[in-house]
Amino acid sequence: MEDHEAAVALHFMHRNFVRQHRTLKVITPVMAAGVTGKLWEMEDVVGLLQDWEDRQWSGSS
Repeated sequence: MEDHEAAVALHFMHRNFVRQHRTLKVITPVMAAGVTGKLWEMEDVVGLLQDWEDRQWSGSS
């Protein structure tokens, strides 16, 4: 179940932060909502996950 949850989370992260939607022209849903001002790439998502894992291993939040 944990793997499924991770896959769903990754899917929605990609859909909302990385994928440009035709109805929104060249922006993502989170850009349209004003959550972020940049178009994310998968490298940004991977970096975010790596930072989170590093914090988990170091014991800080």
